[in-house]
Amino acid sequence: MKPFVKLGRVFSIFIAVLFFIGVLANMPSAYASQAIFIKPTEGQLSSSFGSRNGNMHFGIDFAASTGTPVKAAAAGTVSRSYLSQSYGNAVFIRHTINGQVWETVYAHMSSRAVTEGQYVKAGQLIGKVGSTGDSTGSHLHFETHKGTWNIDKSNAVNPLDYMGTTVTTAAAAKPQSNPVDGSWGTVKVKFPAGYGVNVYATPGGAYKGRVLGGHAYKVYAKKGNWFNIGSRTWIKADYVTFTQDTGYVDYPAGYKVNVYRSPNGSFKERVNGQMYFKVYGYKNGFYDIGQSRWIPASHVVVIRH
Repeated sequence: MKPFVKLGRVFSIFIAVLFFIGVLANMPSAYASQAIFIKPTEGQLSSSFGSRNGNMHFGIDFAASTGTPVKAAAAGTVSRSYLSQSYGNAVFIRHTINGQVWETVYAHMSSRAVTEGQYVKAGQLIGKVGSTGDSTGSHLHFETHKGTWNIDKSNAVNPLDYMGTTVTTAAAAKPQSNPVDGSWGTVKVKFPAGYGVNVYATPGGAYKGRVLGGHAYKVYAKKGNWFNIGSRTWIKADYVTFTQDTGYVDYPAGYKVNVYRSPNGSFKERVNGQMYFKVYGYKNGFYDIGQSRWIPASHVVVIRH
């Protein structure tokens, strides 16, 4: 009977090992990496951690409009708040979490709201999304370092492994396509419904008629303090609330699109696919995305706000 007893023991050990493996496989991901940081801004993931165009990308990028709030991913002390040639407006925050020192980096912001040495809480405003420094479009570059930041970024780890929220990619959240009709914003008449506002054939020119209060109209051009709302109709900016459209570069992440100094003009630079830009005008099949940069409308999805 002894051989059968030994065989039974071996079988029991085998079952126990399988059970243990099953438990490990179903353990929360926190065992491999803890969810200790919150998402620092709104927007979709437009560039991942790792190799990008043959170079190492030591963080992740969130595509978002300029001015979108940026928040501290965890409580800590601001270790740096400065304007960098590469990072642009950047904030570094040092954290101690469960005895482990971390440092997070928030880069390319349009503005900073904290100073070096300041203590911040998780979720506290530290700046706003922008495109400063070595950047080709409005986004937040976010890094996590297990240990302190160093010039070689040897402590950099993938932020997604330590974030407690689901992050969607820009490709998964591609905005709904809008027809290219030459408009790049909207105005809403401030006056109450039932009241009218004068409109003119040219800015400050001949009276043309009236439009109703409370109604919204697409914007096709702007001259001084006047908006063109189509059909050669101009309305004074004092009487409307203006909302600027955003352009989403409808091209795969990791690829770039040419932009020009003027519509059909000379080449200026290239911008990344799946990035967001404010739209400042439209002319001859090109959108003006600011800083004397015009991008073919065929590569842009305009987002109406």
